[in-house]
Amino acid sequence: MLLDSQSQNSDSFAGILSDASSTTAAQLLLDARQAIGSDVGAALRCIRQAASLLEAPSQPSPVSPARGGLARWQAERIKRHIDSNLDEAIQVSDLASLARLSCGYFSNAFKTTFGQSPHAYIVSRRLTRAMELMTSSSKSLCEIAIDCGFSDQAHMCRQFRRATGASPNAWRRDNMMMSALATQQ
Repeated sequence: MLLDSQSQNSDSFAGILSDASSTTAAQLLLDARQAIGSDVGAALRCIRQAASLLEAPSQPSPVSPARGGLARWQAERIKRHIDSNLDEAIQVSDLASLARLSCGYFSNAFKTTFGQSPHAYIVSRRLTRAMELMTSSSKSLCEIAIDCGFSDQAHMCRQFRRATGASPNAWRRDNMMMSALATQQ
């Protein structure tokens, strides 16, 4: 890999993504970012590898529920509800009622099933949606923040920087540049 283990961004970017292939994809994207100035071909290869790793869903549906986790129908219902309501406030009590569980039991079962707390999962889904909107639309960061359920642009920027190590504007600029280079090739 082009980046060494001293890279501070790989750990923070991997915070959004949950499994080992996502962590590898994050490292590949960081490698591509470093190589873009000197070797466009290597950068594009890294991007293609990362894209192929990320084509599979980052949160696979559990085949059988883990002991103490959510049942498959509960996990699917919760994921659908979160993804369709990212622009609104999502309360744990509402999610628990969808799963027909108490709040305390739901929080523990959610963490067992998804590997993170409900709040952390919601923030990661909001950041993922923000990344999609930043690369696919020309909306301002303020509009994207509101569309993704953040209270304001500053809130999104703090969460984004915490997760990726870069500001949303810098991340957007880098990704636009990489996609423009990819279309030229």
